[in-house]
Amino acid sequence: MRGRTSEAKAKNWTWDRWHRRRSLIRMSLALFVLGMAVVLGGDGPSSGRVTKMWISAEIAEDGSARITQVIDYEFGWDDSSGVRLDLPGVFLGQGSARISATEDGAPVQHKLTAQGLRTRIHLGDPDDTGIHRYRIRYTIKDVVHDGKLDWTAIGNGWTIDRDNIEIHVVAPYNLTGIRCVQNNTPWVQKSCTVEEPEPGHLVVKFDRLEAGWLVALHASGTQAGPASEAAAPAPPSGAADGDELVNSALTGLLAMGVALCSALLVVRLLRHVGRDRLAADGPEPAVLTPTTSPPEDLSPAQGGPLLTGRVGIWHQAAWLLSAAVAGHIVLEAGEEYTTVRRGAAGDTPADPVTETVLDAMFAGREEFILDVHDWNFGRGWRVLGERLADWQRTSGLWDPAGEHRARMARRIGIVTALLGLAVATLGSVLNAHMSSAGWPVVVAGAVAAGTGLALWLRGWELRTRTARGKALWLQTESFRRFLADWEPPSTDEQSDDGQWPPYPLWALALVIVPPHRWTAMHRHGPVAAVAVLAPMVVPGPSTAAN
Repeated sequence: MRGRTSEAKAKNWTWDRWHRRRSLIRMSLALFVLGMAVVLGGDGPSSGRVTKMWISAEIAEDGSARITQVIDYEFGWDDSSGVRLDLPGVFLGQGSARISATEDGAPVQHKLTAQGLRTRIHLGDPDDTGIHRYRIRYTIKDVVHDGKLDWTAIGNGWTIDRDNIEIHVVAPYNLTGIRCVQNNTPWVQKSCTVEEPEPGHLVVKFDRLEAGWLVALHASGTQAGPASEAAAPAPPSGAADGDELVNSALTGLLAMGVALCSALLVVRLLRHVGRDRLAADGPEPAVLTPTTSPPEDLSPAQGGPLLTGRVGIWHQAAWLLSAAVAGHIVLEAGEEYTTVRRGAAGDTPADPVTETVLDAMFAGREEFILDVHDWNFGRGWRVLGERLADWQRTSGLWDPAGEHRARMARRIGIVTALLGLAVATLGSVLNAHMSSAGWPVVVAGAVAAGTGLALWLRGWELRTRTARGKALWLQTESFRRFLADWEPPSTDEQSDDGQWPPYPLWALALVIVPPHRWTAMHRHGPVAAVAVLAPMVVPGPSTAAN
């Protein structure tokens, strides 16, 4: 049963299908790269982020202040150690600080540690995820001293940016000479705007405060007045503000899925546009039936490129061995090497292409050893590949417009795929920073990436054969399916007219090669391909012109 399945696969196999499978593998790898780029782009806030910070200082008559901090903190994917923040003006062992803390409205344990001259409080549980609201209250002394306000509202120990910051100061007296300063070093400072909605009430707001920057409020004097009637603002209550971080892994999977759908749609369109047409398409599709006769108008070295769409080393090997069959060269297999001699063609004179290729290979020599280090043979081999490619372009079997479309599709596809990769990654970065533009940018980038990959890897679908080229392709493919069941002769066989049978040459040109010979051909390289494959193509130990 397995043998029948293998035979069926060999008969139904075509080069287009092989190219499509290979492009599918490459496309899968490219989609994986896209997904990983999106995932890495969305991993920016792995250390968490502050979506809201609200701070108030209620100053008493003696100059002390009761500080309230409300922080909405969202844990990142790699952040599992709780929240750590500095308490400016608080010292370890200071019982008068009366520190209390809550998490989402419930009391939470906290731990104080010394970080140089700073006191740091540690809140939260290592298992915390998502968004939580932390509220810390404490008292500090001498916020107002000798009639001057000097309060560091936010310390410089934060290592992440903070969003939506609001600072309040409420004093029982008027404050004069008000200044707000933010800095990250003693040499880099800038002022900030202070609002005074009522006497004795100061308000400072920031949309964002960068990591490492502190905020301090100063007043040069105080004076009695109606400020005693200023009410302390109510701190935020309820659930934390902000949306949860977007899972970068899910974003990557979404980008891969969108890109895949886009690529499949474009591939379907490419296959429709690049479909070969026969001279007179009938209502019934063409049927491939194995035939024992090769195409009359093609040589093996021409039928191979027609079938595969490109010139390969196996086609060049078939051409060279055809030259041996025609008597233009003589191959003599030795114990270690194969010797190549210039032959006399007899009744079959060499055409100009054959003369040009053989002149390049022999370079004035009568013979040479087929070896990977033969520079002249390598030059002739390259000339042969160029001549076969020239035939492919000028044979009239391919539509020039289709060739142009395929080249343009590849170029546009490369640019579009790279652009889509960059855009999708940018969208993931925007998602990580909770921008509303993140998801649309990711989707747009994924669509562009998938479209570009399809054009890049499957643009060859736009290469179309002419009606005559398609008709010859059908004959060649039908013959290839016959050769899939054909076995090379085990003994020397010649027809009645003394010529070698054509099947081995066609089997080589159409890549009907035993696996061990295929591997050997690629291992030894193009120069040694003829020596490796000659025993299969030309039965017997040597070939000579008769």
